[in-house]
Amino acid sequence: MSRAAVREAIRTLEGYGVVRSAVGTGKNAGTFIAAMPSRALTRFLRLHVAPANFPMGDVVDARVMLECSSARPGSGAHAGGRS
Repeated sequence: MSRAAVREAIRTLEGYGVVRSAVGTGKNAGTFIAAMPSRALTRFLRLHVAPANFPMGDVVDARVMLECSSARPGSGAHAGGRS
């Protein structure tokens, strides 16, 4: 697993309120489990379990659409009349 993937995972967990991160040195620096993450973990687990209620093909199709549409702006495909 790459460092970039770990960083992204930590940012995601921080966004959900499961962990908190602080840069610097000393006892307050680093990444820590939030003091009361139960609500955050509940939201996070709902998102994780929700795809189990849909056919796998539908989940894959949705991911492909989302990933393609999010990659398109950075690829330059929108320049010069291409789409």
